[in-house]
Amino acid sequence: MYDFLDGLMLGDGGIAVARDREKNSYFYIEVSGAIHMDWLRSIKKAFLEIGILISPTFPKVYSRSYHGRSYDACRLVTPRIPLFTQERLRWYVEDKGKYRKVVPRNLKLTPVTLAHWFIGDGCTAWCRGSVILTLYTNGFIDSDVAYLNSLLAEKGLPMHINRHHTGYGSILTIAESNTVNKFLRLVEAFIPPSYQYKIKKSRYWDNDESTHKCFA
Repeated sequence: MYDFLDGLMLGDGGIAVARDREKNSYFYIEVSGAIHMDWLRSIKKAFLEIGILISPTFPKVYSRSYHGRSYDACRLVTPRIPLFTQERLRWYVEDKGKYRKVVPRNLKLTPVTLAHWFIGDGCTAWCRGSVILTLYTNGFIDSDVAYLNSLLAEKGLPMHINRHHTGYGSILTIAESNTVNKFLRLVEAFIPPSYQYKIKKSRYWDNDESTHKCFA
């Protein structure tokens, strides 16, 4: 029922605790670029379909500044409701006096979950006519990344665990063309127009038996 929310939480989505700890938590997400309002509108619609009403003022576009450069960002924030208080307990643990995001061990990966995860924290890149797909999981500890990879393998989508180039955390990568194509076919129908550029169709797109591998 909340598979889209799970996908958002695997990526850039977050659940915040109200300043008044006696009040419920709320969900929020922000992405760079006003062009991506289409994704946030689809998220708002998904919340509405499960009975969660969001203020007409959201999603909205903000002006942001980073190192002296201005850019647009769009943001969606939900009301404070018990559901998000429960989900906060599911997605966060206290560690050394701070809270960090974790991967719930009852997580199920559906095409919708994969799509929102891919939109938020995934990318594709060309490599000699083939496509490499990466999921940036470096915000999670290594045991959570290994668990995510086991869930993907159960879906026939095994990935490779590699260290992030900064040395901080691990990322998941697919280099085999048939597995990349399988992943992209699963999520394509749920990708909004502004993110369709991530659906890269290699010359092996129509060959499900292809095992071509490309390493960057």
